[in-house]
Amino acid sequence: QIQTDIRKDSISSKIALLTLIFPQLRIIWSRFPHATVEIFERLIKNEKEVDVDAAMAAGNDEALLLDMSGINVSAKDILLK
Repeated sequence: QIQTDIRKDSISSKIALLTLIFPQLRIIWSRFPHATVEIFERLIKNEKEVDVDAAMAAGNDEALLLDMSGINVSAKDILLK
C-alpha cells in the first residue's frame, strides 16, 4: 500500500525521491516475476545486443566515490536520508 506521507523508512518514499532527484530515471514495476519477464521481452524485442565494453567505458567515471564494498557513496547517502 502506498503511503500519503513521506517517511525515511518507506520504499515508496525513496522511489519518489529518486525520481525527483533523477528526472530521467525510468522505473519498470510489475507485481509478478513472470509479468516482469514479459515486460523485458517486449522492451528488448528488435533491439541489438548491448556492447558490454562500450557500456563499461561510458559508465567509467573516475570522480565517482565508492565505499569499501564498491557502492556509490553519494547515491547511498541519498537513499539513507
